[in-house]
Amino acid sequence: MDPLTALSLAGNVIQFVDFGSKLLSQGYELYKSTGGRLELDEELELITADLSGLINKMRHANVHGPRRIPSSTPLQDSNAQQLVFENICHEATQIAEAILVKLELLKIDDTKNRKLETFKRMWKRVWSQNEIDVLLVRLSRLKDVIDSEALAAILQNTNELTVRTLAHIDSLDQHTQRFLTSLLESNQATTHENMTTVAQFMRRLEAFNLEEHCRTREMIIQRQANDSNLQSMASITASVEILAVSQQDEKALRVDVENKILDHLAYPVMPERYESVVDAHPLTFEWAFQDSISESRRWANLATWLKTGNGLYWISGKPGSGKSTLMKHIYDDDRTRLYLNDWAHMGESTPVVIGTFFFWNSGTLEQRSQIGMLRTLLFQVLEQVPELIPVVFPSLWAKQYEKQLADKSSVWSETWTLRLLMEAFRRLIAQREIHVKLFFLIDGLDEFEGDHEVLAELFNDIVRSLNRDQNHYIKCCVSSRPWVVFKENFEGCPTLQLQDLTFNDIQKFVTEKFLANSAFKRLAVQESQATSQLIQEVVAKAEGVFLWVHIVVNDLLRGIRNRDSIPDLWRRLESLPRELEPLYRHIMSQIDPTYLIWASKVFQIVRAAHEVIIPRGLNFRMERAISLVELYFALDETLIAEAIEEMSQASLDNKCREIGYHITARCACMLEVSKTKGESEVTSTALVQYLHRTARDFLEDQGRWNEILCHTRTIFFDPYWYMMRSSGLMLRRLASRDGPPLRLQSTAIALLAFASHADAHDASHVQQVKILDDANNVVTCHRIPLVKWHASFDKRAVPQGLRTTIMACALALNISGYVAASLRNLWRHNPLAATTASTSMLRDQIRLNKLRNTNRLPDINFRMVSVLIAFGADVNYKAGDTTTWEDFLQGGIEAMSSSSDHDPNFARLMSLFLSSGANPRVSLWNFVTWPTSLTFLEFFQTYVRPKYPSEADHLHDEIMKALKSTPTVLDDDLGETVPQASPTTVNSPRFATREASNLYLTATDLKKNDFSPHITPIKLKPRRRSW
Repeated sequence: MDPLTALSLAGNVIQFVDFGSKLLSQGYELYKSTGGRLELDEELELITADLSGLINKMRHANVHGPRRIPSSTPLQDSNAQQLVFENICHEATQIAEAILVKLELLKIDDTKNRKLETFKRMWKRVWSQNEIDVLLVRLSRLKDVIDSEALAAILQNTNELTVRTLAHIDSLDQHTQRFLTSLLESNQATTHENMTTVAQFMRRLEAFNLEEHCRTREMIIQRQANDSNLQSMASITASVEILAVSQQDEKALRVDVENKILDHLAYPVMPERYESVVDAHPLTFEWAFQDSISESRRWANLATWLKTGNGLYWISGKPGSGKSTLMKHIYDDDRTRLYLNDWAHMGESTPVVIGTFFFWNSGTLEQRSQIGMLRTLLFQVLEQVPELIPVVFPSLWAKQYEKQLADKSSVWSETWTLRLLMEAFRRLIAQREIHVKLFFLIDGLDEFEGDHEVLAELFNDIVRSLNRDQNHYIKCCVSSRPWVVFKENFEGCPTLQLQDLTFNDIQKFVTEKFLANSAFKRLAVQESQATSQLIQEVVAKAEGVFLWVHIVVNDLLRGIRNRDSIPDLWRRLESLPRELEPLYRHIMSQIDPTYLIWASKVFQIVRAAHEVIIPRGLNFRMERAISLVELYFALDETLIAEAIEEMSQASLDNKCREIGYHITARCACMLEVSKTKGESEVTSTALVQYLHRTARDFLEDQGRWNEILCHTRTIFFDPYWYMMRSSGLMLRRLASRDGPPLRLQSTAIALLAFASHADAHDASHVQQVKILDDANNVVTCHRIPLVKWHASFDKRAVPQGLRTTIMACALALNISGYVAASLRNLWRHNPLAATTASTSMLRDQIRLNKLRNTNRLPDINFRMVSVLIAFGADVNYKAGDTTTWEDFLQGGIEAMSSSSDHDPNFARLMSLFLSSGANPRVSLWNFVTWPTSLTFLEFFQTYVRPKYPSEADHLHDEIMKALKSTPTVLDDDLGETVPQASPTTVNSPRFATREASNLYLTATDLKKNDFSPHITPIKLKPRRRSW
């Protein structure tokens, strides 16, 4: 039996097991109709027809009946495999026939009031519970045999039978052929999960004995239409399909799978960098599509390369020379597609697909990473050629196919790892099943956040693969600074050096910018020669750097508006440095001292907004530049939520425009305001961005950044707190106006991300608590989903008022001030309840540590643990087989065994646990290599001392002190030695550190109504370990 036939048969039996199990154990309707509820007789007819069809199919495969497999015959043998499937089919047929007999009894049952009977009640009448239990056991065993023997046999033979399998699929449609070919060629082809999916896939395709199946449905549909006078025909769907489906249904399912993959491959800021790049000045960069005319400044003709070239074309240029603008110009120019069309028609005619990516060092994580580039390129290609999706992502496509088949509303749970995307990209450039040519335009390789050698090597791999393929299906145009890593990797490729070729372009730009100014035109009429010489001097000093020209021309125009004379303008020009960094230093020195504090705040807020990373565990995938409205809300300390809610949009836009003017006047052109796409003027949604990457690098130089910070050291200022406050005001405004759910969600998550950093600013904890309580009300009222991990609380331990999404986020993001305030409010009413809640929260947070890396959540920090312990958290609390303390140590073993990185807080936390009464006589297990039992002291010597040498001696002293102060007694019940403990008091919080005490005092200073008023006092005794 060939593997695809075997898989199809296995798929039918798998579906039958599911169908039969539901029918036997639940007895509910397995069919639905858009025309209304199916009657009992209709349900019976459908089940009977489907089971009859399935029995015929399995009888066809099982012509010999059950046979014994000789024990000496290996399962890989094709005869043995045939026997396995014959026996499976025989058993499935017997069970199906037993069910069919009972169904026939139901058909002839003429019980009174039959139409009022439910299927479930009728079903129970003809079965005894013992009969049902026996058949369910047989179905379970049948499923086990499929998993352990049938699919195992196919798995073992797939590699050997691949050639025969590929020959067999010639009879299938092209989409199916491409998917199976790609899956079989991938290194994940023979996983059990994928084989199960292919089994289901082949089952749905194989049309066998469908006449009765279709005729029954048509008859019932027609009957419903006649009974209810429906104008449109109804349809019937099965919750568990056990036979083949129509081509239309199968096609719709595949489209759903592909759309789901595309939807999640995309990310919100994907086109943002391209859209923010300045358009080329009219009539500039025309030389790019022409031959070089100067022997001293030669370049490879881009037009010729687009039409007939292959491999890689490298555009290099100094910082600020206009590389991104040129790359955008190449993409936008119609000639690019015209020339690529000529390339497409070389040899056989093939469509061309263009993919672009603009790296942006100042952008989001996706905009500056290899993962972001691969997601963008793959999305752009696959969106244009969706037939490539199962070819490029065969295993992912199979997994999503299985999920969609089981539940069309299934939640996406995949993570776009670099490995997954790289494998997909390599399949894309290697595939030849679908004839398509690919042109990639990648800007700013130097702005990639990572190892530039790795990125350059990726494009070298593409070139090498092209050298082996004479058809040349791929070409890439890339740009970067002329760094050595790129020079070495792209040596021999067609290239141009941008700063050597833009003299005429800069001259056009400078001339037109000056002549567009009425004051300069008046000056030019009076002194035409002098103004002409001034223009030429600017062009000559530029040395091909457009950014330098942009800054200098704006500075000179400012002088002209001030009625500077020609000699004044010359002096101004001579005072401006010719290199960018000295130029930045010069213009920063020109900031009016009155504005230095304001400018320092803005620079810090913009940097904070760029650097705060939204944890992956929150339901938000976007990091972005700060908008004018966010900056306005952050800077104006007089704003209150009620005024923000009532402010009209026109008034808000005007306020934001004022902020835009201030940025231009007070920030020395280091920042710029970009209009929202489609808007003719600056509005509240306009973004505040760095003028250029060089401007950001200049500002964030450590020495210079310290100078910026010194202007706000004497005032109450923390950029994260100000942005948290801004997000809180924005959330209130959106909620009052029933804003879009996604905006509410993204704003609430941004607030939490800033709050995570603002927590270190103790002076603002009172206001932070108020803002987070407000946010909690909005999130609850609008039912905003914030977290992806399982964020439930123990209802027995944590009162309802604390079991909120905001509290779950506060715990996960280490917002200790909010947690301390909430627990303090509970403590006032019921100290025991606060102790119990703290104990439960600490346990949950320690166990959440295992998910923190995958969800990009911060490790639980010292402040948070201190707060929970201060309010009575029992570190020796036992839930299940382990205590909180043991879970903490086991997590340390796993982390320190599997990675060279380690949590810098671990040693300090271990000391905190010990000082809080942690049991030093615990036994631990190392499961990394081989299960090995460890004492706590052995764990310390093996794992902790090598990782934390500076803290090791102090920790060792604490451990020995704890061991000496913890006498051992024999626990008769457990048969083990456990420490002797004294009762815990709950009259007042206990503090392990001065930090925890300060947080408690901050919480105490707050008024009662500053806290969540919905917290309900409870009386629970803390569950403690029996000593």
